[in-house]
Amino acid sequence: MKELRTSLNWTKQEMADYLGVNQRTIRRWESGESRPSHLAMREILKLELGIQSGNILPNTPEKPHNGHRGLFGRLVDRLLGGR
Repeated sequence: MKELRTSLNWTKQEMADYLGVNQRTIRRWESGESRPSHLAMREILKLELGIQSGNILPNTPEKPHNGHRGLFGRLVDRLLGGR
């Protein structure tokens, strides 16, 4: 989660606003203290897939970084399969 957020150059607050949660929730997700709901996870995955496919989403960098390859799989593994 943090890797995705930082690759977008977003603050925790910007990610929270995008997902409709508060900044504390983002911190808990990033630390592994809690996990996103299914609805939030769907939005996170859409964001990640948009980056990988080159689609430009609101407030995202115009040219996504190449460092995301494999992030989708790692994100799913971490969020659904534990740490």
